[in-house]
Amino acid sequence: MKTAKHLLLILVLMLPVLASCKSDPEVDMHKVGLLQINETMVIAEGPFKQGMEDLNYVEGENLIYVYRSVDGNVGDLERLAQELVDEGVEVIVCISTQAAIAAHKVTQGTGIPVVFYLVADPANAGLVESYNHPGGNTTGVITGSEPTSGKRLEILQKVNPDIQNVLSLYSTDPTMLPAQEELRTAADQLGLTLVEHQVSNPDEARAAVNAVEPGTVDAIHIPADAMIANATEDAVLALSTRDRIPNIYVARKSKGLLAYGPSISNAGPQVALMVSKILKGSDPASIPVELPKKFDLIVNLDIAEQIDVDIPEDVLKIADVIIHQD
Repeated sequence: MKTAKHLLLILVLMLPVLASCKSDPEVDMHKVGLLQINETMVIAEGPFKQGMEDLNYVEGENLIYVYRSVDGNVGDLERLAQELVDEGVEVIVCISTQAAIAAHKVTQGTGIPVVFYLVADPANAGLVESYNHPGGNTTGVITGSEPTSGKRLEILQKVNPDIQNVLSLYSTDPTMLPAQEELRTAADQLGLTLVEHQVSNPDEARAAVNAVEPGTVDAIHIPADAMIANATEDAVLALSTRDRIPNIYVARKSKGLLAYGPSISNAGPQVALMVSKILKGSDPASIPVELPKKFDLIVNLDIAEQIDVDIPEDVLKIADVIIHQD
């Protein structure tokens, strides 16, 4: 009898606890897809995820990331974007223009929003109707790369005032053409000659760099095109080493000498805030496309030593990031 009374007493004492557990609302677990291309995009992923944590979206607690990426083979992007749709993600974050175009295409009619990151010209790519009023299921942060083309060429001139011929690869992708036009205008204004090669795939991009004859170019400019930047990184380093010439990218590359473009660490939180708004119910059609808030000049002194190119002090003084292993 005493045992029964004790059990009854324990149950009575536990009733408030059990009731409170039952009344606690379940934690909403959100699912976000990440569609990206190779190394530069992995670098961009970190600041975005940190931005999400700062907004109280913590991976494993109330947020699940579903990852899909390609190693430069942009032809797989639509298939991978469709996999994210099939996984039931609530929003797809796309890092690069090609990834955004693929996700935008496969999400039409699904109700799944797309937020892009490091996209050069979303209006020309058909991703948005306008920057202020995107009008569809897609919005994001642009690179702002076209107005900075002249700045990158100026930086190359600071490194070597004697440069004349600049190797310039660009894609057959029509969304990349406005940036190339801007680069041509900047080159004319600075008295430089672009040695241009239009390429349609990674093999063509690598072949174009490998085919450069010794002494025919004085510097290398790589555009805000993930396919070209990823495919040619080794070839660009080899050419720079052979001819002792500087190279510059839009986004940081581990084997690149210089980069000047949108600050990845600053743009990540911008994208995170957009995703947070969408997860809370905002319509991407009414979330304006944003410009980067900051641009970074990155100098890799380890690569400078490897290719035997001196970086002048006036360039180092204005660098936002200097990479050097002591």
